Amino acid sequence: MKSIYILLVLFIFFTGCVIKITKQPVNITPITPVSAIKPVEEIKVEPVVIANVQPLDMNTTRAEAGKEIYNAKCGRCHELKNEQDFTVEEWKPIIERMALKAGLDSAGKANITLYINNHAKKE
Repeated sequence: MKSIYILLVLFIFFTGCVIKITKQPVNITPITPVSAIKPVEEIKVEPVVIANVQPLDMNTTRAEAGKEIYNAKCGRCHELKNEQDFTVEEWKPIIERMALKAGLDSAGKANITLYINNHAKKE
């Protein structure tokens, strides 16, 4: 008798806790066939011409970055040398030595070299 009572309590407990799942209707939109799609009107864009605007020259931009690095890194420890005090060949060992001291990465060193080469004393 006790076992029937326990089974009855367990049955009521489990059936009372069951979540009832109801089916919800799903709205499915049919796929429109490609042949039924109407073409969009072609948009025509007229080019805009701005006078006196030149595209940026990558070397000019890098040389400008080199000047900024030269002024910031080199001028931090000593008075800046005039770029025209030395030729390109005379600058090479100076840049090599000072790039190590300044902790320049290869891009910074290349930018400074480009800047110095553009402004160095002509041989």
